[in-house]
Amino acid sequence: MRDYRNFTPILESIVEQARKKPVSIYEVLAKLDHIGFPIIAVILDLPFMQPFPVGPISVFGGVIFFC
Repeated sequence: MRDYRNFTPILESIVEQARKKPVSIYEVLAKLDHIGFPIIAVILDLPFMQPFPVGPISVFGGVIFFC
């Protein structure tokens, strides 16, 4: 994806594909190209942005992002 005007149609195609079968993170990253990684990183960070400590879950999440 080199043009941001294609962003919405690509997301819509991913939604349509997800209605038929599960879509992996790899497939989403492949379709979104260079913009995919920041979006997936934000989505995966959302559970850790809570106003209360999440304890050992945050440690496991940090290890995943470190690897």
